[in-house]
Amino acid sequence: MKKEEFINQLAAQLRGLPSDERDEILADYEEYFEIGLLEGKTEQEISAGLGSPRTIAKELALNSSIAKVEHKPSISNVFNVIGLTIGLSFLNFLLIVGPIAVIVSILFAGWLASITMIAAPILQLAEIMLDYAYFSLFELFISIGACGTGLLLFIGMYHLSKFSTRLIIRYCKWNMTIVKGRESNV
Repeated sequence: MKKEEFINQLAAQLRGLPSDERDEILADYEEYFEIGLLEGKTEQEISAGLGSPRTIAKELALNSSIAKVEHKPSISNVFNVIGLTIGLSFLNFLLIVGPIAVIVSILFAGWLASITMIAAPILQLAEIMLDYAYFSLFELFISIGACGTGLLLFIGMYHLSKFSTRLIIRYCKWNMTIVKGRESNV
């Protein structure tokens, strides 16, 4: 692939990035071509060594998203990174979806359990108000104990969620490194 074709394809793939960031990236790749030509390589050899403009654009978008989620972690940013990581290759779909589904399931179950346990005294009071004949002091104390346990679980789930976010980002970075290594060996 000639330099102009490579740069045009890369520019088209990078159209989602801010213009100043895109211009900086394109200038870097034009410089790679200039250095390669000074070393006596052809434009085809240089472009083959750089890789596919589409893959480069995906990796750059993923790096940008990872930087964003590390600076401002949110659920939408994390899912954006997961989606971009899956988009690097079909194999990533299999490697990403399984572990992420397990982590999300554990977090969902933990949050649901903590909220349910916190609401236990309210549910107990509603039951007493609806049918006072079955009032049991033992059940009331159990619901208050469940509420305390739920509050502790809530705090634990908050920290587990933050840890899981960092773990998912590290896993996506590791996965991107593996994909890059596989493509450079091809």
